Amino acid sequence: MSAQNPCSNEYPMKNISNEITEGLEDEQPDGKFIISHRFRYFILILGVACLTSISSNLSALNFTFICMRKPLNETMLDVSFSNATNLPSKGDFMYTTNEKSALLWTAAIGSMIATFPFSYLYTQYGARYVFFIAGMISTISTLLVPYAANAGLYHLLALRFLLGVAYAADFAAIGILCSRWASLKQNAIFISFLTCFTPISSAITNPVSGILCESRFGWPAVYYVHAGASFILFIMWLYFYTDHPGKHRNVSMIEREKIHRNKSEAHINGDKYVPYWEIIKNPVILAVWLNAFVDLVSALFMLTYVPTYLNSVLHFDVKKTGWLAALPGLSHIPPKLLCGQLSDRIK
Repeated sequence: MSAQNPCSNEYPMKNISNEITEGLEDEQPDGKFIISHRFRYFILILGVACLTSISSNLSALNFTFICMRKPLNETMLDVSFSNATNLPSKGDFMYTTNEKSALLWTAAIGSMIATFPFSYLYTQYGARYVFFIAGMISTISTLLVPYAANAGLYHLLALRFLLGVAYAADFAAIGILCSRWASLKQNAIFISFLTCFTPISSAITNPVSGILCESRFGWPAVYYVHAGASFILFIMWLYFYTDHPGKHRNVSMIEREKIHRNKSEAHINGDKYVPYWEIIKNPVILAVWLNAFVDLVSALFMLTYVPTYLNSVLHFDVKKTGWLAALPGLSHIPPKLLCGQLSDRIK
């Protein structure tokens, strides 16, 4: 990527906005996809869904803490999706406060360790396969959580670490999606949608987990459903996504021109040079990082502990806790989208 913020409107290099000839609006899409003139929005929605899936896989434990009871019996290790109904709907995993803390900070450590490696891999190889691999790590780890919980705390800690590693892929993926698929006039609205993945994951995971925990399938079904949804979404990602919109079979010439308008060739082709030291020294970047840190810490703290507070302190039942715990996440989304629109439109 270039020295500028990949989602910046300032590109001093060669302008290629006139590469498409006049009269383009009458041209038919190259591909046969029904939304070839608006394919960037499809990629945006798919990207948000995949980001949300990884976040949901990580945050599912925040809710299932309140409905995990006695250890699952040995028959659990022999079941598959087809006979998941044989699983006991209740179990007893009475984790201590220290054990719960370990399960949370192990994921955080995995995320911190993997952040820069993922950034490097995205820069060198793009997001299609790198993000897909991260999604599969998250999917498999989520699928194995009930088995690991039954096997012992250390097995579960290992899976939480892997879920944290996969979660680290989300943040760098936002930059790639914005850089490659957003037009310069829509950078902020793309960022605002893409950064909604944390509140969206909370708004989806908590109610779904509440319903599944109270069902005859029990809390393990929370992880099986999340893993199944994650698998489907990342197969779609692998099929539809490319790092080069100009070469995508379903992107029309009109759409390509909109995405590439006023962008430099280095921006379009993906400059692999990243001036890390200059970024670290930039006071504007440091101020943005500080604000992002405060926002993330406060939001994640609230979304992590709200289910436990509602259930253990306010004594709501599991299903009601799921619905009520979704509200804080939902309240984050409108301001994010509004700020994205204002940032694109206010000069």
